[in-house]
Amino acid sequence: MSAVLENQISDDPPVEVQATPAPHLPTRLRLYYLSKRTSDGLLFRLQRLIAALHTGFWVGVLDNEQIRRGVFQHYAEAGLYETSEHNLHGFMPYEKELVKEYFSQCRSAVVAAAGGGREMIALAGIGIHAEGFECNPKLVQTCREFLAEAGVSGQVIDAQPDSVPSGLGMFDCGIVGWGAYAHMMGRANRVNFMRELKTHLQPGAPVFVSVGRRPAGSGYYQSISRLANLIRLLRHSSERVEVGDDLLNCFSHAFEESEFRSELEEAGFHVVELCQTHEMYVIARA
Repeated sequence: MSAVLENQISDDPPVEVQATPAPHLPTRLRLYYLSKRTSDGLLFRLQRLIAALHTGFWVGVLDNEQIRRGVFQHYAEAGLYETSEHNLHGFMPYEKELVKEYFSQCRSAVVAAAGGGREMIALAGIGIHAEGFECNPKLVQTCREFLAEAGVSGQVIDAQPDSVPSGLGMFDCGIVGWGAYAHMMGRANRVNFMRELKTHLQPGAPVFVSVGRRPAGSGYYQSISRLANLIRLLRHSSERVEVGDDLLNCFSHAFEESEFRSELEEAGFHVVELCQTHEMYVIARA
């Protein structure tokens, strides 16, 4: 599970909280279920409020560089991305479908935020030569080890956070590693990253990007940004917090569909397919 998935807090109460007791039940039992639904709903809202206040406070107190270091710390402790179970199991079902449809004519791919090498190895398995880059030194070493173990010739390059190495070649397609786009702080930073990536893609090349989704008008994310920006204002910080920024496990930004589309379009990409669950999966063409 990616940090982005771990960071998702639903805006909706659990299904059982919304259930209405059947009318044929005894009155006292129906009252019990009604009271339980009410108390569970209140507890759910209280939990969300506490989470929003806690996150908003710390996003406000910490500066962006400290928050970015927290992302590195999360992946250093997670361990999942250093396991063969994760890196050698290939594409996930939703990835497999989109890659099959849009990458079938591609012969070369670039993988941004390559992690432990899962996507690079999976691409090699379907005959696509993949090159990658990664900003976490520990994961760069892990990736190289798994590429060697799988007999994959593609290289992974050390990169600076939120940037694309200049030494890359040109590619037929690309993948921005699972959830990595959402770890980049600030719209301008994300748009610039995608613009840099586009310079290494053939015209019309498909790129797969996944991010966490937030419901339109989410009070949880609005509360975080309001409190965090107030604290940063009091700290005389020029770094602003956006609606969608979260710090539940480590930093991630959750997107509304229109926001995600507009960032990719500003970077020069055209969205051709977008699938939504609790995350968004997008194919965009350069």
